Amino acid sequence: MVKDSMSAIDISAIVYELNQQLIGGWVNNIYQLNSNIFLFKIRTTQNLELLIEPGRRIHLTKYLREKPLRPLTFCMTLRKYLRNARILEIKQYDLDRIVIITFETKQQKYHIVAEFFREGNLILLDADQKIIVAQKYKRMRDRNIIPKEKYVFPPSRGKNLNEVTLEELWESTSNSDKDIVRTLISSINIDPTLIEDACLQLNIDKKTPAKTITKEQLKNILEKIRETVENVSQGKITPLIILDESGEKLQSVEPIKLKKYEKNPFKIFNSFNEAADEFFSKIEVESLVKEDARPEDEMIKKLEKRLKIQEENLRKLILKQAESKKKGDLIYAHLNEIEEIISTILDARRKGYTWEEIIKKIEEGKKRGVSSAQMIKKLDPKNGTITVILDDEEIVLDFRKNAVQNASKYYELAKKAASKIEGLKNAIEKTKNELNTILERKMLRTEQKEEIIFVKRREKKWYEKFRWFFSSNGFLVIGGRDAKQNEEIVKKYLEKNDIFIHADIEGAPHVIIKNKEQDVPETTIKEAAQFAVSYSKAWKMGLGSADAYWVTAEQVSFSPPSGQYLRHGAVIIKGKRNYLKNTPLQLAIGLIKDGEYYIPISGPLSAIKNQTKNFVIIIPGKIPSGKLSKMIKYLLLRKLPEEERRIAERTVLIDDIQRLIPSGTGEILEENKSEKNRQSKNH
Repeated sequence: MVKDSMSAIDISAIVYELNQQLIGGWVNNIYQLNSNIFLFKIRTTQNLELLIEPGRRIHLTKYLREKPLRPLTFCMTLRKYLRNARILEIKQYDLDRIVIITFETKQQKYHIVAEFFREGNLILLDADQKIIVAQKYKRMRDRNIIPKEKYVFPPSRGKNLNEVTLEELWESTSNSDKDIVRTLISSINIDPTLIEDACLQLNIDKKTPAKTITKEQLKNILEKIRETVENVSQGKITPLIILDESGEKLQSVEPIKLKKYEKNPFKIFNSFNEAADEFFSKIEVESLVKEDARPEDEMIKKLEKRLKIQEENLRKLILKQAESKKKGDLIYAHLNEIEEIISTILDARRKGYTWEEIIKKIEEGKKRGVSSAQMIKKLDPKNGTITVILDDEEIVLDFRKNAVQNASKYYELAKKAASKIEGLKNAIEKTKNELNTILERKMLRTEQKEEIIFVKRREKKWYEKFRWFFSSNGFLVIGGRDAKQNEEIVKKYLEKNDIFIHADIEGAPHVIIKNKEQDVPETTIKEAAQFAVSYSKAWKMGLGSADAYWVTAEQVSFSPPSGQYLRHGAVIIKGKRNYLKNTPLQLAIGLIKDGEYYIPISGPLSAIKNQTKNFVIIIPGKIPSGKLSKMIKYLLLRKLPEEERRIAERTVLIDDIQRLIPSGTGEILEENKSEKNRQSKNH
């Protein structure tokens, strides 16, 4: 059986490693990828992503996952309280499948409680342990998960491992009617995996009755469990993924070598986070493949059911057509006898005979051997029909119509069946085509199953945390995303030969052209100016152009004149400013390839065209960035060859494109229109 969730000892190993990597880190953002997977973007000395799936797992992940453009309400609440909070502590509760993460903001402390037992839960608590919000609310016998109520941990299954004594366990096992493993599971609040493994290492059958275990054996089991727990809690682990006996399929992920897997092939990893990420991400992909195939499977069942009904109806129609024609032919073959039978019945009625008398006459005729009477099987006065046997075929006639009219009725039925047969054959052909298309698609997906994988996040360059582009002359240009980055760019990255550029409007990024002792071409300065105005407040205002200016690095200062206050992120410009008037607001967003990755980039058209032919142009507009980024991704991917498109679909995320769109709105401008606009301005 393949492991599908973390055990308590797994969580102990993860918590140890998370404490080494995340303590002191800051929460950049929180994403809810679906109903049950959460991604915390943490900024430490590097950017890390913590994945929490309540009820299943917690670990750092290096894999790319598409993030929703609109966060769910619960996720928005988490962001409200925890974005920009600092991580103070990560701990496991009572060696149980519960993790508590403590955060600190300027206002107060908060706690996230992640429960990994049963269906799981994610709960946000205030500094007083009161529930602010929970993924799932519920009332239970021993505790409630309700807003404003104090959070209560679930009752422990048994005694604490560090507190329980050998005498207490000896009393439990001596009075137990269960086997040793089940007895200890109910006696100690510890991972059942460790109890089983301790027994295996000590050559004690896990089904051994508890009351037959000696005190020495019990002591050895307890010591073995405590030794393992202590080693894991101190990071003394051997992270590995266990494979099945074939060495091809995943079996389990463990922080230690378990006795029961000693014959299985395995892969060793540098950390348990890395092993867990690899294992559970592959399991996640498989579930996504199944989930992705579910609508297809349902459609296949629906189409197969429809096809079965259609083919059965076709069989019935073909049979009905043949039978109706045969009956019409038989009536014509026995036209005189039929006319005689119908005429005799109608004459008898005109002479005043009752139906009972007529039926009696027919029976008498049969006995005398009258051929026409012997053809009659049944007379039904109520429905105006008479059933006759013609060449062993039973035919129902309407005695209110003559023989020819009865034959015509059957021919008409045959004709209607024939027209329905033609339509039904077309419908069956259509159903088969639909079914074959879906079956082929499913088969193709099965064949390409190895291609449906998560791709590991690319290691980004230092400048990619800022807004950036390379000018058409090859100069790196960077700009701040917010006031904090504006300050960082100037204080940390503005050097002697660099050029500082700013839009002549409030609410604009600090932009610098990185330069190594050479003259910066005018083309690069103009491109940087366009970059600066496009990411300024002018874009949101819907302006077509705005002014910008540039100065040397020596002219930029953080020291305001005496008695004046300099707001966060602002700078003082000394001396003359070199203005670039009426700089157009326009950006190109394109794709460049870096190894196995496609990277979305943005910048002035002249710079982006120099790096890739695959780009779109955007200008200020009213299309929301979520919708616009989807449109841009579609247009960019459409231009790629099919094989390359598959790679780009996995590595180009919507939110990466969305981050390139200024002020959250815009619209796409066709390149040829842009060329015409520039030509008309030049004239």
